[in-house]
Amino acid sequence: MKFGAVSYRQGGSVQLEASRILLKEDRLCTSIYLGGLAVECMLRALISFEDPSFDERHDLKRMAVRVENLGLVRRGKDDGFVVSVQEVARVWSNNLRFAGDDQVMNWLRQIGVLKNRSNGLHRKVAARQHENCRSVFERCEVLWQRQKSRKKS
Repeated sequence: MKFGAVSYRQGGSVQLEASRILLKEDRLCTSIYLGGLAVECMLRALISFEDPSFDERHDLKRMAVRVENLGLVRRGKDDGFVVSVQEVARVWSNNLRFAGDDQVMNWLRQIGVLKNRSNGLHRKVAARQHENCRSVFERCEVLWQRQKSRKKS
């Protein structure tokens, strides 16, 4: 199956909405995973718009730097873009798709995001991660529109 910039963008939108719904249903681990996947989809959309042969996988930090290097990120308007993606990447891993709740809780404790066993804290982490993913996704959407208008010129 081949994917291009438009299909990555559409897929990212679907994954972000699924992440939101799962967060409401307290399916927190899957919500965290799908939120990060949505960010990956948008980063891939931005990069593959310029380079259809792009096929690097799952390293959000490297993809964010690549988007920045494409000249889409503007000083002043997009300050902190890479840092925002790094915040998402700190909690997200493509391997979360294989993990159960206990494994994700342990992972969150290992990386210092979760300090104790409280499920309420786990929910707060998932909600914060979803908000971070939504914010990065929206910023990517602005970059997408900028990229499209730049291509037309």
